[in-house]
Formats: sequence, C-alpha cells, structure tokens
Amino acid sequence: MVGKADKLVQQIDIMPTVLNYLHYDEPYFAFGSDAFKPGRDNFVLNNNAGSYNFYYKDYMMSYDGLKPLSLYNMKQDRLMKQDLIKQHPAVLDTMETKMKAFIQQYNNRMIENKLTYKK
Repeated sequence: MVGKADKLVQQIDIMPTVLNYLHYDEPYFAFGSDAFKPGRDNFVLNNNAGSYNFYYKDYMMSYDGLKPLSLYNMKQDRLMKQDLIKQHPAVLDTMETKMKAFIQQYNNRMIENKLTYKK
C-alpha cells in the first residue's frame, strides 16, 4: 500500500494486521481487524472512566455510559463546533448500537474467560 489511507485504526488492530502480514493462517481470536484490509468499516473506541468516544466512518460520538451526548462529522467539522446529535438520528442509532455491541461482547468474554481461540 502506497500513499495515504483514510481509515480508522487503533491498538487492537495491531495483532490481526501483523498476523495477516505474516500470512498466518491458523484460527485466532481478536477484537481488532487487519488495518490493510480494504474498506472503511473500522472503528475506534476510547473509554475514560466510563465516558466513551466512538469514531466510525466520518463521525465521532461521545457517550456518558447511559446515552449519547454529542455527534460530530469529523470530515466536515474538525473543530467540533456543530453538534449533529439531533440532525442525524439514524447515524446516532447505528453508532450507539455498534458501540454497545462491542462493549457487551468484550465484557461478556472477560467475565466468561473467553478471550482466546479454542479448537
């Protein structure tokens, strides 16, 4: 890959990216995805004491653990001056659902000690 990619990548994407680069073909479990795989469905999730920032496609949603607080289009509004939380309910709903699903999957796997691949 040459040039600049317009893709969200986070630390959990390192392992799947390296394994794919090394042509590793055995099953494994990872929350992240290969950073070099085409597509823009990646996301970034940050958690700070129960408050979340969720980045997906062109948007960033802040979430207090109970409800969304704000929604910004990072492509068009890098300084986050225009909160779109009321203007884009479909985007907000999609992002909230994806974020909650990821958090639930992570928490359940931690509780049940299922963070590894077993044959």
